[in-house]
Formats: sequence, structure tokens, C-alpha cells
Amino acid sequence: TLFTNNLDTATSAINEGIETHCTGGKAFNNSPVLIGPDTERFIKNLRVDAFFFSAQFLNHKGVISDSTQEETYIRSIILENCDKKYFLCDNDKVNQTALYTLTNVKDLDACILEKEWNLLECDGNIIY
Repeated sequence: TLFTNNLDTATSAINEGIETHCTGGKAFNNSPVLIGPDTERFIKNLRVDAFFFSAQFLNHKGVISDSTQEETYIRSIILENCDKKYFLCDNDKVNQTALYTLTNVKDLDACILEKEWNLLECDGNIIY
């Protein structure tokens, strides 16, 4: 079962036959991402087994950050209400930092990188 605030993710999951629930909310910055009070209420009532997420950037100290306060807040709510936490990171997101800090790799169950990144200077379960 998938819960998401991203309409593109929801559509892909539905097409794969995955039971899918959307958070509701308002489209953010002309994107398929839903945010706002409706999204927050939906997310606050969830307790999930595993949270697979991405964000805008990962710096060399393991800090995961994003440039949007709204999306960072939504992710922070889920991070508090899940059993396992997995950060998915492609190469375009490494070695940069944005304004809003979400979490650190050391506080997750795993950080899954697209390929090995030798400059990462943090503790945590890193998977390439």
C-alpha cells in the first residue's frame, strides 16, 4: 500500500496495480506535489512501516535539505510517524545544501545513493 502527496507517483503506482492513497491538498508551485492543511491532517493520522523519500540535496556531512519549507514540513511529520526511514538520492543531489534542513543520514535506516560518493563524511547505513 502506498501513501503519497505526489500525483505523478500516485499515477505510476496505480498503473502498476499498487493500492494507492493520495493525501489531498493544494498543488504546489505548478507541480504534482500536494501540500497544505489537508495534506498535513492526512499525514498526521498515518503510522507507516516504511518511508521512502527524497529531498533536494545531501551534503558531505550527511545533512538532507530542501529549498521549500512546505515540503520539508510534510516530510518531517512522516519521519516522526514511521518505523523505517530510507532516503533515495540520485547523483544530481549530492554535495549541496538548501535552506531547510530535514534530517541527517545517521538518523535513518539507510541512505540509498545512485553510485558511490567518496566525499560523504558521516555515519549511517549507506547503500550504493
